[in-house]
Amino acid sequence: RVGKIVRLESRFLASAKLQNGLRILHGGKVLELMDEASGSLANHYLSTPGRLAAVHAGEEVYFLKPLRTGEAAKIIAKVLLVTKKIICVYMEVRGGQPGKHSKFTRRYAGFGLCAVIDKNGQGKMIKDLTPYHDPFHPMTRNAEYVVRFQKNLRKSILKTR
Repeated sequence: RVGKIVRLESRFLASAKLQNGLRILHGGKVLELMDEASGSLANHYLSTPGRLAAVHAGEEVYFLKPLRTGEAAKIIAKVLLVTKKIICVYMEVRGGQPGKHSKFTRRYAGFGLCAVIDKNGQGKMIKDLTPYHDPFHPMTRNAEYVVRFQKNLRKSILKTR
C-alpha cells in the first residue's frame, strides 16, 4: 500500500533467563513478542499518532518447532487484511544459529488481530477503517477465515452468561 507500513521485522536472542525447564524459550514469551509485533505494526499502519490506537483483540498462533536457548530468532509481521473494524497481521517466528539468518526455519506462525480505538473518545472502537487485503500473499485467505472465526467466537462467548 502506498504510504502505509505493511511489514515489520524484529530480532531477538533466546536467552537462558527466558527458557523453561526443557531449555527452550517459554511459549508465553514468544506469544508476548508476537503480540507486540502485531500491535506495533498495526499502529504504524494506522499512521495516526495521538488519535487512533490499535489494541490486541485476538490471535491464532501455532507452535511448529521450539526455539532453543542460544538460538537467534526473528519475527516477520505483515498486514494481510483490514476490515472496517480489524487489522489482521500474519506473523512468523523463524529461528536458528546466530549469524545464519538465511538458514532460519519457521518455529511459530499465526495471526494477530487488532481492533482500533479512538484515544480521544474514551476508547470507543472505530468501525470505519478502509478495507484492504493483500491479493498476492498465500495466507490472505486464511486471514479472512481467522477474522470470521474470531468474530463468531466472540459472539458466542458474549451470548453465554
